[in-house]
Amino acid sequence: MGCMNLAARAAGAHVKRTRAAHPSESRTPAAVETPTESAPVADTIKELVEFIPTEAITLFWLGVPATRTLSSLIWSKPVQPNFLDYAVLLGLVGFTPALVILSFLSSLSRQHVDWPEWRRWPWWKALAACIAFGVWAFAVPGNPFITNPAILVVIWPGAAFVSTLLGLLDPIVVDRANRKALGAPGGGPTS
Repeated sequence: MGCMNLAARAAGAHVKRTRAAHPSESRTPAAVETPTESAPVADTIKELVEFIPTEAITLFWLGVPATRTLSSLIWSKPVQPNFLDYAVLLGLVGFTPALVILSFLSSLSRQHVDWPEWRRWPWWKALAACIAFGVWAFAVPGNPFITNPAILVVIWPGAAFVSTLLGLLDPIVVDRANRKALGAPGGGPTS
């Protein structure tokens, strides 16, 4: 899923909450609907990608060959991941949540909706994207960190666990945040 789609869902949820709480103060003429969640996808990597902004994946696949080329110029042909590989990985893991937040704010601005207070920004989506990207970077074939196919096969169940956990937590955390924003008692499910 692209970063803009991830942020648009969060922005759409904010717009719906704002309109529900203050229907007369709506600044945009039409209601913004958030897309419904699709059924769980069988492929583990595909499930993880649901949480990762497309831009982060693109930068990863641009950065990997760049670090390999630069490393070969500096240290000859590296067999093990080196400082540059880890620097790109850590930089992108840190940049992924920023992409989610920037896209969220950009989506709200395009809709001419006031930004919510910072506590109501999609922090869960940003954290989930960060976790998913970190796991995905090690689980995807062709990554510079795990080149042994036998080890990579062992990593995939861990990626499956993380993607399942994120998929289960996402509606719980988002629903709780939405209820809390609307003033539902306890901010949790109501009967």
